[in-house]
Amino acid sequence: MSVIRTYRSILVNQVDVDQIVSSHVGHSVHVGIDVGKRFLYVVLRWSGGSPHPSALHFDAPWKVTVYFNFY
Repeated sequence: MSVIRTYRSILVNQVDVDQIVSSHVGHSVHVGIDVGKRFLYVVLRWSGGSPHPSALHFDAPWKVTVYFNFY
């Protein structure tokens, strides 16, 4: 059986922030962070200026590797 994935995360090193921000000039953004043991997943939610919930746009999540050194 194959697995259907709604989205795939993008490594944070592959993200072009200037390109993303320039395509959403004038829109407000909310940042969501899912904190795990090894990774952080960061997703941006952009509003299009409309109060209607369907006007929201979500970017693909960014995957950030977390390194902890407790020694």
